[in-house]
Amino acid sequence: MFDASFWRWAAIVNGGVPLALLAWDAWRGTLGPDPVDAAIRTTGLASVTFLVLTLAVTPIRLLTGWTDVLATRRALGLYAFAYAVAHLVVYIVWEQAGSLRRVGEEIAARSYLQIGLAALLAMAPLAATSFDSLVRRLGAWWKRLHRLIYVAAALAVVHFYMQVKSDVRLPLIYGAVTAGLIGFRAAKHYRDLRIAARRAPAAPAAKPTFWRGQLKVARIFEETPDVKTYRLVSPVGGDLPFDYAAGQYLAVSLPIETENGPATVKRSYTLSSAPTRRGYCEITVKRDPEGLGSRAMHDSVSEGDLLTVAGPAGRFTFNGNGEPSGTAEGVVLIAGGVGLTPILSILRSLTDRSWPGSIYVVNVQKTRADLIAGAELRSLAARFPNVHLLTALTREDAAADGSHLSGRLTAERLAGFVPNLKDLPVYLCGSEPMMQATRGLLKSLGVPAERIATEEFTAGPPPQGLSDAEAEVPAVVPAAAIAFAKTGRSVTVPGETTVLEAAEQVGVPMPHECRSGLCGQCKVRLTDGAVTMESREALSAKEEAAGYVLACQSRATTDALTVEA
Repeated sequence: MFDASFWRWAAIVNGGVPLALLAWDAWRGTLGPDPVDAAIRTTGLASVTFLVLTLAVTPIRLLTGWTDVLATRRALGLYAFAYAVAHLVVYIVWEQAGSLRRVGEEIAARSYLQIGLAALLAMAPLAATSFDSLVRRLGAWWKRLHRLIYVAAALAVVHFYMQVKSDVRLPLIYGAVTAGLIGFRAAKHYRDLRIAARRAPAAPAAKPTFWRGQLKVARIFEETPDVKTYRLVSPVGGDLPFDYAAGQYLAVSLPIETENGPATVKRSYTLSSAPTRRGYCEITVKRDPEGLGSRAMHDSVSEGDLLTVAGPAGRFTFNGNGEPSGTAEGVVLIAGGVGLTPILSILRSLTDRSWPGSIYVVNVQKTRADLIAGAELRSLAARFPNVHLLTALTREDAAADGSHLSGRLTAERLAGFVPNLKDLPVYLCGSEPMMQATRGLLKSLGVPAERIATEEFTAGPPPQGLSDAEAEVPAVVPAAAIAFAKTGRSVTVPGETTVLEAAEQVGVPMPHECRSGLCGQCKVRLTDGAVTMESREALSAKEEAAGYVLACQSRATTDALTVEA
């Protein structure tokens, strides 16, 4: 079977044939006694034909399995619009001698002209949004908008039928084909709904597991001189529109100003609140003088503002059932600096639910001024007998009242604080040097690596205009052959097709949820080839180094890819 590149170029080249033949006949003077009428008929018929062919692409792909024919759809649709515009231009300039007044009077008096104009107007937004940048920007709305092609095709066929004065056999044939194609899509949509209904759980979840929208900043709390907590609520009141697990994070979109004008950065901030508090959630953010996102949060966000967020996401979670392994009789929560935020979420959730296991909280900070929620931690340790708190300040002397120790965390301190350390799951969050050092301590104390869960974020690429490196992103190839190694399936797709979309085309099962590069469900290892990703929020530096990519964001920059799926 020919590949996607062949089909695309076949559509582009052959789409210009009607115009070329029309120009050839005009040059030779063989358009007949009424050349203007011949030009109107030719351009109109070409437009209807390309509309019908555009509608036929998906049914052909579904019935034959030829996924490469999808590469023709954009060219066919644009040709349909271009010939419709030419149809109108010939009518205005030559049929009506360029008189817009006469054109207006004719359209007002003739219903078939009104229907034809409506078909053209329905095609206009489709042509205007047929660019990769707009497809990505519109997201799910792009597919909804492009359903207008059904309206445009139906109106075009009716216009064709009403325009023909005697022999209506050809318009009726086009009408029957168009009705069949629209009917096919309607039947498939109904079948998909029936299948989804049969597979749906008897009691569907009241809230989505992944949500995107706006939350209102209800309160801002100053935790330390450079750390603030933002309490977010639903703008319309009531409970949050999503559920989350203790330790997950939200991705926040923040508008900023650059030397090239307005831009947007996305940053991931851990939820420090407990999911048991249904009416609000909180994110705790430390201001980094060099950080675009944190500076925007601290300097520009005020109470009452609306923030665009997406989430929740992340697997640094603990609900008392023993993650990352075993059945937990307790848990060790170790935090360094602002890494306390997911630890706070887990601790607050466990104490809200009066979880009976032992909770060992280790909080390592620099000074008293850097203590986030210090009074709350002491209060929880005093209130709940199963909560044990060890606070170490690296740049201050030990407190006389024993509220904190001096210096860094050591193996001796950790072993003395947690008597059964080797048997408990450990959750560790902080700066990378702190986590590396603490992992070494845990290993020396015999804690298995599979019992240690860590959390780390990467800031992601800067917005356009902020870095010269942005211009270094490799270009997407026109077409790529993607092989799925585990299932033995392969497909050649247009370069702008993501690995996830390619997997769906050939029936390769691949977990996914948000399709925005935030949830991390579609992580997959790339063993050959290279891709570019618009967002990599859910990937750690280690995962990228190991060859993992986000399938929903990955577009090929080489002619061939091999994926472990």
